[in-house]
Amino acid sequence: MKKTQFAADERELSLDILMEVSKGKFLNSAIEECFSAHTLDQRQKSFIKALCDGVTERRLTLDYLIGRQLKTPLGKVKPAVRQILRMGAYQLKFMDSVPDYAAINECVKLTARRVSPSLKGFVNGVLRSVLKDETDPDAIEDPGIRWSCPGWLIDELKVYPGQEYVERILKASLEKQVLYARVTRSFASLRMTEEMAHDNETIQESVNTNSAVEFVIEKTSDEGVVCEKSPLAKDAFVIKETPCPLNELKAFRDGLFVIQDISSQLCATVGVGALLDEAYLTGLNGTDRKEPCNINEEVKISGNDASDQAGLRVLDLCAAPGGKALHAAGLLGERGRVLARDLSMAKVNKINETLLRLGYDNVDLQVGDATVYEPSFEERFDLVMADLPCSGLGVISRKPEIKYRLKPEDIDSLAALQRSILDNAVRYVKKGGLLLYSTCTLTAKENVGQYEYLKTQKGLESVDMDAYLPEAFRGRTGDKGFLQLIQGVDDTDGFFISLYRNR
Repeated sequence: MKKTQFAADERELSLDILMEVSKGKFLNSAIEECFSAHTLDQRQKSFIKALCDGVTERRLTLDYLIGRQLKTPLGKVKPAVRQILRMGAYQLKFMDSVPDYAAINECVKLTARRVSPSLKGFVNGVLRSVLKDETDPDAIEDPGIRWSCPGWLIDELKVYPGQEYVERILKASLEKQVLYARVTRSFASLRMTEEMAHDNETIQESVNTNSAVEFVIEKTSDEGVVCEKSPLAKDAFVIKETPCPLNELKAFRDGLFVIQDISSQLCATVGVGALLDEAYLTGLNGTDRKEPCNINEEVKISGNDASDQAGLRVLDLCAAPGGKALHAAGLLGERGRVLARDLSMAKVNKINETLLRLGYDNVDLQVGDATVYEPSFEERFDLVMADLPCSGLGVISRKPEIKYRLKPEDIDSLAALQRSILDNAVRYVKKGGLLLYSTCTLTAKENVGQYEYLKTQKGLESVDMDAYLPEAFRGRTGDKGFLQLIQGVDDTDGFFISLYRNR
């Protein structure tokens, strides 16, 4: 039953966010900037986020419902009025918490304040017609309108067998996804605050065991978080409810966990798992492990000089925001170092924020363009992780604006960019070393196409990943050296992970 009414200011801020997104800003960034600039309680933030997410996710559906009530194309309506109509239509058709009269009246008042009083009647009339229209959005015949996804993207997804797969992917793109967290190894190395000191024995018992997850769940539960252990990975748990932004939790600030989808977690799990495999380690043949990675001191932000330390070398070429690189560092511990690179200082700074929170001392940061060959990296690394720029179709539910901005030619451009980076990445892997290639997308050109390219054109050997995957993901072509996760089919983001050896 509709019973909750919200203040107009929340809708005005929502309009500001949607206008910024229409100009090219990413939705999540626009929302974060809004929340930073205004004092809002949790209820207000939840409403703004729900409205902005919903309008963006359902844009094609909303435009269809609105367009049915217009005599002229919606594209000829003023941009701000278009957004207000979408906001109103979304509240009327998809938000049961908002009374119909409030949705319409607040949009009419917003139009008068932000555009022109002369357009109040127009907005009122259109939204009242949308309200009377009994069209069921979920029953619209055209799948592009029903799922609010451009037709060419739907065709790209047909690489997966069966119409059911495509519909499950599209349905998942409109749903709230599971929020996964990963227990870090920073608490396992006993980097504790004084308040945690009394738990020393408990932590000692938790180190490198499944009880680590229970320990962190207990700590977060004490702060009012509702969470439970995930059956998909031993270091993962699911966050269902939180009383405040996660970065305000003490357990988060203490570095006990990071937010990372299971699919992303699997990258370091597989890569470092293969790296630490006895077969790899015994194949080093006495190689000198004491020579340090080539770190550019001018842009290095964190980490200690490892020139006198033995260890495995790992390179993450496109590391920001740092989840995979820092996961690899935690798994390696004293056995190796990770060099995390990315294109700009802003991106490297994002990695550094998490690095400082976790307190690892086996990570070095560097600014670098992955498309530009770095001669000093030639055959220097035991493992190169290449999680590369992609079309992002596996994370549409988290970044819904992607589906409207992509064009068919973008897939080809991204595939070409990936190959230019992979050409360099292959050269950085030492003989017998490993390359892990991954994307958060679903297209054949960016995934299996690159898998074939690395094997046939670059001469790499695919590595059976099943032994390094959690049991829930084994037997899914891991024996061929790759894994394709599908959002809506798997309880994860859409993701492609593949592993190779440089022969």
